[in-house]
Amino acid sequence: MRRQKIAGFRALMMGAATLFLSASGHALPPEDAVPSPPPADLAVHPVPTLVTVRETLPNGLRVVICKNSRVPLVTAALGIPAGQSMTDSKSATMEDIVETLINQRSKKYDNKEFAAASKKIGGSVSFSARKDYAIVQGDAIASKTSDLLGLMAERVLRPKFDPKIMEAYVSQLKGRAEMIAEALKAGVIDEKFDTQGRLMRAIYGKHPYAFTEVNDETAKNLTVDTVLDFYEKHYRPNGSLLLVVGDVDPVQTLSQIKASSFATWKRITPPVQKTIVNPSYELFNRVFVANREKSVSAKVSLGNAIPKGISERDMSAIEVANAIIGGKIDSRLFNVIREKLGYAYSVSSSVSLDELASTFTIRVESRTSVTGKAIKRILAEVKEFQDKPATAEELSAAKNYLGGKFLKSLSAQSTLASELFELEYFNHSANWLTGYRDRINAVTLEDVQRAAKKYLLPGRAAIVVQGDEGKLSEELAEIGTIQTD
Repeated sequence: MRRQKIAGFRALMMGAATLFLSASGHALPPEDAVPSPPPADLAVHPVPTLVTVRETLPNGLRVVICKNSRVPLVTAALGIPAGQSMTDSKSATMEDIVETLINQRSKKYDNKEFAAASKKIGGSVSFSARKDYAIVQGDAIASKTSDLLGLMAERVLRPKFDPKIMEAYVSQLKGRAEMIAEALKAGVIDEKFDTQGRLMRAIYGKHPYAFTEVNDETAKNLTVDTVLDFYEKHYRPNGSLLLVVGDVDPVQTLSQIKASSFATWKRITPPVQKTIVNPSYELFNRVFVANREKSVSAKVSLGNAIPKGISERDMSAIEVANAIIGGKIDSRLFNVIREKLGYAYSVSSSVSLDELASTFTIRVESRTSVTGKAIKRILAEVKEFQDKPATAEELSAAKNYLGGKFLKSLSAQSTLASELFELEYFNHSANWLTGYRDRINAVTLEDVQRAAKKYLLPGRAAIVVQGDEGKLSEELAEIGTIQTD
């Protein structure tokens, strides 16, 4: 009945629209007026070439300024070698802890005052810690570039670490670590349990990328002094990058930076690089279960590490392979697992290309009754993808998707700045951006199959399942070796 009402309403509205258009002299075009075949695609716009100034200050801070006059705005990013890659099991998540405390207040502003100061210059400033670096990002009206740089410096170079706030936060983190450990033992974890974080720990073991949450070892070593020690050792100009993109005069902006507190930021000796324990590439499936009793659904993350140092050609092939298998809305996994079989509410794959290693991940959420079937079919789909070449249509669609997504990312200044930051921070080749579409378009069906066989799942997957272990364990044991912490 409801469908009939909706259909009737739509017909009424279409009729009204037709009458309106006719009365106003805007008649609807006849069906045969629609061009067939459709017009050719528009020419692809090239990646913009920006006037760029580069200089390394005496304290070791690398400065890159790119003139982009499309909009009267400026975007800036300061990357500091103080990310997750600088931690170990004793200092797990220290990068996030320092980030949280830095965001509390600076010597001049508390949080509200800082936000108000950002609004006055028509922008915002944010700070976060990532896998390979900590980063403060900001944007403002171009005429307020100097003020923006001043706020960014205030946030990072002059934080006020309040002992009482630090002690309370450290205590809170220790309590959370204990609570999670007890909840896992008792099988009473909630839906907010970090399944992805547990997957990273399963994949990376003692590698820094494994440390996404405070663990027992971290909790024992976590004090106000250890937090301050991390900040003092890692927040330094030498090794950091300051990027400015926008409607600015590069020479004038460089002069402003040289006259700012970024230029007087004290150079320090870098800490000794911790020994990196490479992730495991054991050739068997390992299943980790986070028990959530009586849950009617399950969250599943599957993944494996991709070694550091892969070629640009392989990197492009991995991106295309990921798009075909699960990286876009009409991917194989989406069409089979969700649409055809109805096993999942959602299913997708992704590739994170990072400095020390990369990660291929598949995420799926399904009903408890079909979780085992969903995982088995996912593994089978990826295995078939490795054994049989993709089709020419799939390859073309993936290339178009990635190329369009890339060009769209360059249309906004903030995302253009993000791409430029990655290029500069990791010292990618000069054609890293300008040659992206060419590299993607050069990928062949053979490249896709080779990348899938070499870098994607089956036989070497870590599988994390959050759900009712009692109902899932039998089928999960058929998939791989069930392991516990």
